[in-house]
Amino acid sequence: MIYITNALPGALLLNAQEQGLLSIQELSAEQAADILKHYESHSAVGHADTAALFSSLLGRDVPENRVSLAADLLHSGEHLLLAGLYSGPRLPEGSTTLPEGACIKWALVGRPAIEQTYGGGLHIDPRLVRGRINSCPNRSGPVQVVKA
Repeated sequence: MIYITNALPGALLLNAQEQGLLSIQELSAEQAADILKHYESHSAVGHADTAALFSSLLGRDVPENRVSLAADLLHSGEHLLLAGLYSGPRLPEGSTTLPEGACIKWALVGRPAIEQTYGGGLHIDPRLVRGRINSCPNRSGPVQVVKA
């Protein structure tokens, strides 16, 4: 299960780091959308406008769903977070596109070696996450994929 979120919950990250269970892979918007085509997901986006923006950018419904994620969510390896981290001016109410000067960095967060199979059988195809990403150059401009 991949949880789509607009933040990286501190308690979850600290807990995962203490256990040596944290890996973060930056993705382009296209890679994030492609991963969601292939894996079961659940929204943990707590704001309606952010959920609407994510829906627009990812090309799929991302409903508003204000939930708390358990601090041990990443322990089993059955779950990952797909975090859309917004940088820019406050979103105007009802936005479905990014305002000028804003960007979203997408990150896949989970156990080390995201490209490997986990205990619950969740396997992210390495072809979906290959390459280094520079998604917010100077907080503006297009998403760029830089080949590793």
